[in-house]
Amino acid sequence: MTTRRRTTAGPARQDLADLAYTRLAEAIATCEIPAGAPLNEREVAARLGMSRTPLRAALHRLALEGMVTTVPKRGSTIAPLDPRDVEDNMAVREALEVEMARHLIAAGAEPDPAALEELLARQRHAVEHLDSPAFLRADEQFHLQLLAAAGNRAALDAAQRAWLHVNRARYTVPMTVNHMRAALRGHREIAAAVAERSAPRAERAIRAHLEEPLRRQLRYLAEHRAPEPPQAVPPVLAAAAHLGGLVRP
Repeated sequence: MTTRRRTTAGPARQDLADLAYTRLAEAIATCEIPAGAPLNEREVAARLGMSRTPLRAALHRLALEGMVTTVPKRGSTIAPLDPRDVEDNMAVREALEVEMARHLIAAGAEPDPAALEELLARQRHAVEHLDSPAFLRADEQFHLQLLAAAGNRAALDAAQRAWLHVNRARYTVPMTVNHMRAALRGHREIAAAVAERSAPRAERAIRAHLEEPLRRQLRYLAEHRAPEPPQAVPPVLAAAAHLGGLVRP
């Protein structure tokens, strides 16, 4: 009986740790929790509906990935938004997307055209309604859809980790309707290149599509230095405020 309880408890704790990681990573990536915000373990665990043990496992994983900074006896805070980190992870994205596009074309495989068209339609709708968060979500899904079609799970996992870091800049830097239109044109060109089975055209389209936003993001981050981490707000209150949208009522 005791052994059976241990067997089921282990996976349950891991599931909770994965849940905590996913919820926190998304909140950090989309700037729902801003850089420098303190994370009080007791308050965060309560809001996520779990004990502190799986939360600590999630925080450890986030710290290893550079999303969270943990100081012994002082707790955890959201890591600063580092332009070099954004640039490095964009380079990872570009390398993976170019290589997987080549693989996709060489293998004679193709992404689901209906799924791509649906994502392009969502982007058009976001442009028409000036909804940049919706555009950013559909933008990310478009790129991940192409990567998934290549059938390389390790490449997709690596790209998803890179997106967490890149998204912090994407959700921080203002995106105008012209920026959205330019990105949509880039997506159409990438999709056309893949449909044409032209690896050189796909590579050119991917590189051109990623270069301009990166330059814009790095310029903005250089001109708008991140504010100092909040000092006056008690950690419990700050965590409660920043995590208000993480858990369903």
